[in-house]
Amino acid sequence: MKVLYLVSSNKDYFEKTFPVFLQSLPKVKREKFVFIVNGSDKVYEEKVEGVKVKYVMDNSFEYSPLIDLVNHPQEYDCDFVFLLYDTCSLGKNFFKKVEKFNPSFETIAVSSLENNFGWLKKDFLLSKKSFILSMKNCSTEKQELNKGKLFRIAQAKTTFQTNYKILSKKNIYGSKVSRITEYYDGIDLYKYKSNVKRSDGILEP
Repeated sequence: MKVLYLVSSNKDYFEKTFPVFLQSLPKVKREKFVFIVNGSDKVYEEKVEGVKVKYVMDNSFEYSPLIDLVNHPQEYDCDFVFLLYDTCSLGKNFFKKVEKFNPSFETIAVSSLENNFGWLKKDFLLSKKSFILSMKNCSTEKQELNKGKLFRIAQAKTTFQTNYKILSKKNIYGSKVSRITEYYDGIDLYKYKSNVKRSDGILEP
């Protein structure tokens, strides 16, 4: 069973969020990660601190990594992907908790069927290519309506963690915006969440 971790990012914020994420990512695990940076001026790839980073031109929020996968499946040598946001940090037990789950499931949501991060089988994603491509360059409203849609399509009945804890509120990225720290103990994951949006609907990091 091969797992790749796909992390959704944006060109305006990658330089702020990537260093924080990287602090929690062990060097021995970095080859299993791909950061997809959307909203870029051109398509290209580079290695940053041992992590593959691919810049894409579409601006499809957390659907951008999935769009790239269904368009270029040969680039993704895996059976499953675990979709993450760049505004996360991994705890020491993250990999042990995530990779112990039954690989027969097509999807496993992190906390609920209303969020877009979790475990997704590659074959399942390819079978839903039409829907995934329909999210290309989607509006904020459409993105909000379709959060967790793939988990609902799969009728997922399994989640890693049904609840999360709010630990603190802090200015983690050096901007004027303080973010709530959500902790998902089911997979030992920290998510830094902001509810402040720019005029184009994108959350401030």
